[in-house]
Parts: sequence; structure tokens; C-alpha cells
Amino acid sequence: MSGCPPTNLINERGLPANDIIIQVRERKQIKGRMKIMEKQQHHWLAIFMLISLTVVLAACGNSTSNALTGSNASSSQAGLATSTNATPPANLTSTISFTTTGQVSGTYTITSSLQTSELRHGHKEFTIEVAKAGQSVIMAFYGYEGPRTYTLEGLINGGDVHISFGKNATSWDLPMISGIACTLNIQSDAPTIYTSIDRMKGSFTCPRLTSPNPNMQHQTIAVREGHFDLMMLVAS
Repeated sequence: MSGCPPTNLINERGLPANDIIIQVRERKQIKGRMKIMEKQQHHWLAIFMLISLTVVLAACGNSTSNALTGSNASSSQAGLATSTNATPPANLTSTISFTTTGQVSGTYTITSSLQTSELRHGHKEFTIEVAKAGQSVIMAFYGYEGPRTYTLEGLINGGDVHISFGKNATSWDLPMISGIACTLNIQSDAPTIYTSIDRMKGSFTCPRLTSPNPNMQHQTIAVREGHFDLMMLVAS
């Protein structure tokens, strides 16, 4: 006889050997299917995570690209503005007007395209100068701190005012005498699109200006309704 037991033997559970073999095979098949299903689940989970990561990275990439594009555009525009507006045009003008009474009476307006008014020494040194065809107005003092009202007095802050009505006409100055001063009101002082140039607006009055001519030392003029709209060089 063969060494293998007959397939029709009854085991201790009372089942034929063939049934046992079939059950074992079925269990192995079920376990195999479950492993395959687990592998498929892991596979689809990995694919889902990969797709999610790709979407997130794409969104971040677009945001970064847009930010860089906006930054580059802003930088380009800023560079263009700086290079385009570095030199002011020739028609950039300053205007000053005023009315005088006394030895010289009248209303005057002087307009100039020369940029001669400036702020220096940390903006502390203030000078207005508008001149054309021999007529000129100069106002200066030390201690400028931005828009507000200032008292210009020679013995206090170096305040100086000079008005000339022409080459062959008279000129008038703020005398270096205590208590005699001009009032200067700076209404606005703001940067322009041009490099180192501010636009300044304001008004001024001078109750008493005297002539530097010894023959006219007792004659005076008063300045009222003074107004200016200036381009100020910001030198330092």
C-alpha cells in the first residue's frame, strides 16, 4: 500500500479529508483576497496623498510666482519712476507774489524756473530765492522744522528778508534790530515725483523793511499779502 492516507478517511471532527482540504484552500484564498484588498487600499491612499500634495504645491507655487511677479513689477515701476523723474522739466516754476505800501507801493508777482530755493544742513537752513529780470525776493533763517509759523528776526535765528524791484530800482532789507521781524507761515511742504525736490506753499508779511542806501535810511516799506508756491531743493 501507498504511504499516503486515503482521501475518504474520516478525521477526528467527523469530516472527510477532501472537505478539510477544500476548507483550507478556501481560507487561503480569502486571506489572499484580503491581502490584495489591503494592498489596493494602500495604493489608492498613496495616490490620493500624492494628488493632494501636488495640488498644495501647485497653489503655493502660483502664490509665490504671483508675489514675485508683483514684486518685480513694483521694482521695475519704481526704477522707471526714479530714472524718469530724476531730472525736473524746464517748465517747473516757482511763484511769489506780494503787496507793498510805504516808499514803494504796488502789487508784484515774480515767477522763475530756476531752482534756487533750498533746504540745507538737515533741512534746518531755510532759503527762499525767486528772481527774474532784476526783481527778486530772498528769505532765509535757521531752524526750519516743517510746516508751521516762524518769526524771522536777524538777532534770534539769522532771519533775513531782501526784496529788490530791479537793477536800477530800490531794494529793501529786514533791519538787524531787536523786535523787528517778518512772519513766515509754511502751509505745506511735500516731496514731489522729482528727486530731492519738495513743493512748498505758504505766506508771509513784513511790517518794516528798510533801504540799505544811506540816503534812504529813514524810509521804509511794509509787505503784506505775501504768498508763494515754490519748488525747494532738498540739498542735505
